Amino acid sequence: MSSAPDEHLVADFLTHLRVERNRSDHTVRAYGGDLEALSGFLAERGVDRWDDVALADLRSWLASMDEAGAAKSTIARRATSVRAFFRWAVRRGALAQDPALRLQSPKKSKTLPGVLRQSTAGELMHVAAVAADDADPVHLRDRAALELLYSSGLRIGELVGLDIDDIDLQARSVLLHGKGGKQRLIPIGRP
Repeated sequence: MSSAPDEHLVADFLTHLRVERNRSDHTVRAYGGDLEALSGFLAERGVDRWDDVALADLRSWLASMDEAGAAKSTIARRATSVRAFFRWAVRRGALAQDPALRLQSPKKSKTLPGVLRQSTAGELMHVAAVAADDADPVHLRDRAALELLYSSGLRIGELVGLDIDDIDLQARSVLLHGKGGKQRLIPIGRP
């Protein structure tokens, strides 16, 4: 049975991350674990030198994790670890070629945020109304923000970026300023 690829190169890379790149202990540990897992996978395939690693080996490694049910975010991080390692090793002159140059991470699945049920939103508004002290501007602001979010469907970031001049209470609308200077007018509901 073959031995794993040179562990000294990995140790030097982790030192580089810690000392020269000032990466956190958590990041260094994660990258080290990723490279250890790759090393074990390669040893099982009979690859005992980093110079002998091919793009197909790396893709097989990522595919094996996918088949084992690993999260796409974990697979993506491991691909990032491997790309960083090989890029560093080539720049340092320890390896002649970078087999991870064309290694792609899996696309992260995009999920939409959950939506409040009408009953939950009603309870939330009721709690805000009960907790609001009409003399306390912070409570009034929080209640107004909550009602504006619910009645208009604004994103939190859009709400935070509003100016008082962006709200037209007569027309019951809010003017949002988006990227690239784009503006859009959003209707707002009654309290």
